[in-house]
Amino acid sequence: MQDSAAISPVELERAGQLLKEGQKQEAWDICAVVESVTADPVIISQSALLRAEIALSEGRQSESLGLVRAARQALGKLFGN
Repeated sequence: MQDSAAISPVELERAGQLLKEGQKQEAWDICAVVESVTADPVIISQSALLRAEIALSEGRQSESLGLVRAARQALGKLFGN
């Protein structure tokens, strides 16, 4: 079995493809799982930004903003902020 670090980028790519196909809920669910199984701040931020895009497209601006902030916070861990 692959470890979560190897699975996360693949699953995130799959979520992006699902979003392009209009399958927002499926993409959202994959991103939520990805965020729960990885500690990589880059993957977490990419996933949060993808979910922010979904939330914004559904008119959930406040939730989208919160996800953008979560992405920024995850990246801040990389740079010691």
